[in-house]
Amino acid sequence: MKKLIAFFRRFNATVLLIPLGAILLACGAVLFGIAARTHGFVKTDAVVTRATLNEAAYSDKNKTYHEATYRVFIRYTADGTEYEKEYGIFPGYREGDIIPVAYDPNDPKVLSQPAGYALPALTTAAGAAVLAVGVIITVKRRRTTV
Repeated sequence: MKKLIAFFRRFNATVLLIPLGAILLACGAVLFGIAARTHGFVKTDAVVTRATLNEAAYSDKNKTYHEATYRVFIRYTADGTEYEKEYGIFPGYREGDIIPVAYDPNDPKVLSQPAGYALPALTTAAGAAVLAVGVIITVKRRRTTV
């Protein structure tokens, strides 16, 4: 930890730490909001009924490979009623694949990918840690220069 603090002192990286910590905290808050919005959703499995090519795989001018993407249609059952709808555009899904989804019990046509609180918690914790390190280094630097 002392080497890390010494590195940030030498290169004045604290200028980046405080804004980065704030951005991570904001992202954590947004993710918590999304997780809270879908908290009451019911998780179920859906079957991919159709996956039509949206964009073929290609390599760009920097030779970065981009996977093919597919317009994915799924079928799922909610409260005994079967629904079929377009789920979105994703790489890698094929007809017959089983995927987890979550639906709103008040309106089963509203879908979401199942979400938990692990990612929001980790993002918020990382943001708090980065912000704290930035503030501590800044305070220590000001005390030693005054």
